[in-house]
Amino acid sequence: MESDNRRNTIFPGSNPFPGSDIFPGSDRLKTLPRTGKQSNSLRDEKRRVRTPLIQLPINPSTSSTALLPVLKGSPWDRYWKAYRLELGGSVVVVCKKPTTEDLFTIRSFSGPDADEKLYMLCLLQHDHLLLSYEIFSFEDTFYIVSECMAISLEDLTIARPNELQLAIIIHQILAGISFLASQGLTHGSITCSNILVSAQGVVKIANPECCRRNAQQSGSVDVVALGCVMKHLMEGPTKAKKSGLQNPSYWSADAIEFYSLTLSASPKQLAQHAFLKISPRKEELV
Repeated sequence: MESDNRRNTIFPGSNPFPGSDIFPGSDRLKTLPRTGKQSNSLRDEKRRVRTPLIQLPINPSTSSTALLPVLKGSPWDRYWKAYRLELGGSVVVVCKKPTTEDLFTIRSFSGPDADEKLYMLCLLQHDHLLLSYEIFSFEDTFYIVSECMAISLEDLTIARPNELQLAIIIHQILAGISFLASQGLTHGSITCSNILVSAQGVVKIANPECCRRNAQQSGSVDVVALGCVMKHLMEGPTKAKKSGLQNPSYWSADAIEFYSLTLSASPKQLAQHAFLKISPRKEELV
């Protein structure tokens, strides 16, 4: 997929995320365990910059895993701003100081639920959830340094995917939803703008910190939303309020049945459907 050249706009200003005094007392937070490995360049950078860590309570069940660092200080002391994009919300694309070829994104949050979001962000690590590398606490605001994805699914509606590409996309989103459901969580904002795609064809759900515990409905709300995303990809933006497809002849019987089941099936049931059996390679999205 080719990125839009209009994105290469230099982002002006020194601080895109002004601080807020709504959420005081962030010093009481501690570092949570996380899974996944950090790159050598990230570890080397941490050795050079002596930024104090905020300590968060360790989860005993995962205390042996690597830590997602929460650092005191401004992220702009360690990252250059390049430009702003809409990738699951407004983010600033950045690179490290000194400049490297690696790009990251920085987004922020604050407010009375900031501690809950931080806790959720540190706990949730999965191949199909947006990966974060480190967090900065500065002026009562948390800044999240994450991997830089290429586009959102909103961009794909311009050029409608074929059925193989559709199956690959839906399969990966469902994997993320299934993981959240297994944890008794609901994302609640599964939309095309919140689903991101990397240059390698990996599909990930953005903003995992927004998940909420909902044991009774975990998965069902997100599965219905998955159906809406699927319809959006199949037919593009439409003002029609009908739940059915307007042009079903373009798609196979398996695709149509899978779409219909998003109104009632569980993530586990959908994962076994024949429609997803044609989606072995994410490279088909590249």
